[in-house]
Amino acid sequence: MRLIPGKTKVKIELFRGVTIGDCIVAVITLALIALVVLSTLPGRLYFAIGVLTAGGMLLVRFDGQPNYKLLLSFMRYMAYPKNFWRMFSDKHLYTKTKEGKAGEHWNEYFDEKYEPSEVLSIREKVENIKSKRSKRKKEDEILSSDTATDEEKNAVWRAKEEEEKTKKQEKADAKESMKKYKKMEDIIPFTGISDGFIEYNGKYYGSVIEVDPVEFRFFSQFRRDSSIEECFGKILRSLRENYAMNIVKVDRPIIYDEYLDKEYDRLDALRASYENGLLTEDELKSRIEIQYDRINEMREICFDERVVQPFYYIVLFNIDKRQLSIDIDSALTALTQGELTVRHLTSDKELAIFLKYTNTLDFDERDIENLKPEDYVAWAMPESLSFNSRRAKVNNIITHHMRVVTYPSDVGDAWLAGVMSVPGTKVVIKATPMERTKSI
Repeated sequence: MRLIPGKTKVKIELFRGVTIGDCIVAVITLALIALVVLSTLPGRLYFAIGVLTAGGMLLVRFDGQPNYKLLLSFMRYMAYPKNFWRMFSDKHLYTKTKEGKAGEHWNEYFDEKYEPSEVLSIREKVENIKSKRSKRKKEDEILSSDTATDEEKNAVWRAKEEEEKTKKQEKADAKESMKKYKKMEDIIPFTGISDGFIEYNGKYYGSVIEVDPVEFRFFSQFRRDSSIEECFGKILRSLRENYAMNIVKVDRPIIYDEYLDKEYDRLDALRASYENGLLTEDELKSRIEIQYDRINEMREICFDERVVQPFYYIVLFNIDKRQLSIDIDSALTALTQGELTVRHLTSDKELAIFLKYTNTLDFDERDIENLKPEDYVAWAMPESLSFNSRRAKVNNIITHHMRVVTYPSDVGDAWLAGVMSVPGTKVVIKATPMERTKSI
């Protein structure tokens, strides 16, 4: 069995189950009751009973937590911003790298980059602009005409006044709605990706190791002990104070592009065999039909019916890049000795894709080829994020969050494998170092 230390921050209790916070709430409640009783308010007895009831309700515990803490958490929640947005969407970032598509290439540009419905809406806006211009031209002609009657001119002025009011109202509504939203950069911790490191506002850096899953249950007890104690445990023991190690599981589709390229290479090999006289025309046709069936099946799982599987990562942090590189090399060596297949994510593209998958699954990672390196950070952030008391909405997809606050004191090997394998979830485990005396 493996031992997990409990919480080292022990609550100060004056009596069993009674904390200092409970005493403060009780004293405030009694003081308010005394003020109400000594006052000259009509029906002060009923007010005192109400204050006593409210104070008692605040001290009642649900799931081991008093209600006054829940009330304080709710007040903090009401004070925080709850809606965030990114200035440029993914499509804006993709089109930002496109050059030479303005002016005379307007229709070609939108036909190539956008969906038909979006092209239609953009063209409708262009047509609306043209109709408004022609309408203004006619109104100006009426106002400057000597043959127009006063009623016609007054009607034009009234229409202009109404249009101006509508514009002001729309502008005010848009400004008011934007007040409710904050920039995505205000809540997302990472601020840069460079040289194979994730930057966190210049305060510290992170580096990522991808770990291929193994069937740990097929290991013998000796191999398990060696992998846990000598290899993985070595990484945990090397952690420094104030820096956690994250174990991250995200769902990602498997990219089969290399296998698809091999199928096309086989197709080219068949044609070369036919040209060299090794195959007859009938043999070539039959084999090409089979090969195209294989290619269509491979294309389907590459683009349409993607195979989504859990991917596992270890993320290390440090304030010094040089020391972090040493820690990563040591972790790679230890994990390899533990019979695990690992890979260090060294390119900025791989890190951007990893960060993108921690926020959303509804995208194609091949689109990163259409981005400039300076746009990787913005692309990895969610486009929109909003919170309420029960759930969070990421890119208009409703998500639920659960936090594990207590662990069993003794566990078996690979005891979190079931949690880490739940489909459609992201799991993050934060491991922080603890003093040996406290852990004992």
